[in-house]
Amino acid sequence: MKIISWNIRDMGSSVKKRFLTKLIKERNPDVIMIQETKIEKFEVVAVQRLWGNTRVWELEEIMDLVKTRMAI
Repeated sequence: MKIISWNIRDMGSSVKKRFLTKLIKERNPDVIMIQETKIEKFEVVAVQRLWGNTRVWELEEIMDLVKTRMAI
């Protein structure tokens, strides 16, 4: 399994978007985790544009899945 995890500053930068898009195409990861602590609003559509219309989970959804799995 290939995982990319990046604590990125200024995700809005076109240079960083191009770099991330290229990295995703070259490495073809199974999971991508992007941490942007200073972002004011998370936009799923903007993230999907980086690597196609795939499933994007926000932290709240992941926590709900973990709680559900732990309860089983």
